[in-house]
Amino acid sequence: MTNSYNGTAVTCRVRLARNLSGYNFASTLTDRGMAKEIVNRTYKLVSDFGKFNLYEMSKISAEEAEQLKERYVISEALKKNTFSGAVAVDMAERMSVMINEEDHIREQCILNGEDLMTAYSKLYPLDRWLNNNLKFCKSQVYGYITACPTNLGTGLRASVMMFLPTLTGTDLINDLYRKAKGKGLTVRGVFGEGSKGESSLYQVSNEVTLGRTETSIIKDVQSYVKEIADIEQVNALSYYNRNKYKVEDTCFRAKAILEGCRVLSYQEFTYLLSDLKLGVMLGIIKVKEIGALDDLLVKCRPATLTALMLSGESAVNRAIDGFLDNNQRLDVFRAQYVKNSLKNVLV
Repeated sequence: MTNSYNGTAVTCRVRLARNLSGYNFASTLTDRGMAKEIVNRTYKLVSDFGKFNLYEMSKISAEEAEQLKERYVISEALKKNTFSGAVAVDMAERMSVMINEEDHIREQCILNGEDLMTAYSKLYPLDRWLNNNLKFCKSQVYGYITACPTNLGTGLRASVMMFLPTLTGTDLINDLYRKAKGKGLTVRGVFGEGSKGESSLYQVSNEVTLGRTETSIIKDVQSYVKEIADIEQVNALSYYNRNKYKVEDTCFRAKAILEGCRVLSYQEFTYLLSDLKLGVMLGIIKVKEIGALDDLLVKCRPATLTALMLSGESAVNRAIDGFLDNNQRLDVFRAQYVKNSLKNVLV
């Protein structure tokens, strides 16, 4: 059953790394014809399995690729692979298959909350379908053969995106990093390795796949996610009890700015939204659905919001001063979009 731990667990993702026999790894695949063959073979089978759209990095704009990345559909590495990269995405953007990223195939399923087992159960039939129709590289000793040795074995990465506002910037967050490493897990930023903890968001995932079963990996990640969620909630409540007026002022000030500002940069938005969501977690600000705030964060990222602004569907966009440059227009549009969205979210 899906559990968000009062908004601390935002989304979960299960990703499977696979490679096809008879082809160089994607990083050394210089034959464009062979690279295209992998795309065509994979997409045909994925299309036979269900309704998926195909996006080839060489055929979409840099802006469209960035939008897919902002929505967690593709990785930064795939975005940059305009030589042979592609992704097949289902209609709900919950399941996707990245083609010619670090590995030939990276299947993934993303769901709300921390229910990794459900995400895996949804992805498993697709993986079996592809495995039965494509010859995956597999060893009886090492399991699935992957481009990076850390993915050998099951090839499974299980991760949960966590909202940790009161642990961010404290020694406790560093303790979580160290403790995770001791458990064969890791804590990374919002877009994975090398990225930052934007809006107090962090990914908790496994590092070890060799010699482990899919179920044991998922259970280990979920166990640590619950431990972190408990620490965050205890810490948040303790901090609130010690600094009641300061915390309330911060949360309600963020709410007031988001409801009334005329210009809003993305960076400022992430800080304010984090403060607003903290107020929701503490029960001092009421919302209809806490997950709507997480959706709002994604929609207000620069490339995604620009596409919405340029769609011409919004009366807000038509009312913006035409003398503003693109960045200024986007900040004005973001302010209005957030204001209008919060009317439907806040109680």
